[in-house]
Amino acid sequence: FSAIIRVPDSNCRFIVFHNLLQNSMDNSKVVMDSMFGSDSEDETDVISQKQPKASEIAICKVIPGVGGGRGVFAKSRIEPGTLIIAENSFVDWKNGTDFSDPSTLINTIRKIVSIPLTLNTSRNLYPQTVEDMKPEDYDKMHSILNNNENENGNENDLNQLSIDTNMEVKELIRVALVLQHNGFQCGLYEQQCLINHSCYPNCVKFNPKTPFSPSEIWSTRVIEKNQEICICY
Repeated sequence: FSAIIRVPDSNCRFIVFHNLLQNSMDNSKVVMDSMFGSDSEDETDVISQKQPKASEIAICKVIPGVGGGRGVFAKSRIEPGTLIIAENSFVDWKNGTDFSDPSTLINTIRKIVSIPLTLNTSRNLYPQTVEDMKPEDYDKMHSILNNNENENGNENDLNQLSIDTNMEVKELIRVALVLQHNGFQCGLYEQQCLINHSCYPNCVKFNPKTPFSPSEIWSTRVIEKNQEICICY
């Protein structure tokens, strides 16, 4: 098992296209970087200070207090067949990786916490802090990781991981819960993971075509202004 770690600053980028049904790919307006902004920003000001030209308007906004703490909503009417986001993951793994295996989970946690920028990126996802963790989630994950046996038959891999990485057990469990709550089939995405699930989704997510291709989310029906953008997990 191996996971690919990408530095978010250079690879965790996403692209927004305005109504591809009416414009060609070459003429589409593209918004790069910081489309959503942070939860602390006003809902009407979701583009960061590094905003694009005035004619290039982001079509989505993030609103706190929805789903896993946030939700993504349309800033204006979005037609079917619109590319919402194209984004590279900041952590990759093979399709079908079994995270119910504690050893696999611990190896992935180790890779994430080994790179400060990747660890910081994980703090943008739920649970963002150790205080955000539900007690029942914490206890269950602690039991899963602490009861894992390594190849020598010894227990307490979680404690050893804490020693090896010089990180508190609570923070390691938070990273494990980030994987549990946000991981897709092929990786972890800083922006796409903010989009909530629905049994009646208005968008569909496509896995990357190659290990270095972005994952894309496209609208499948009309999404009205202020309507939440959802996919089916």
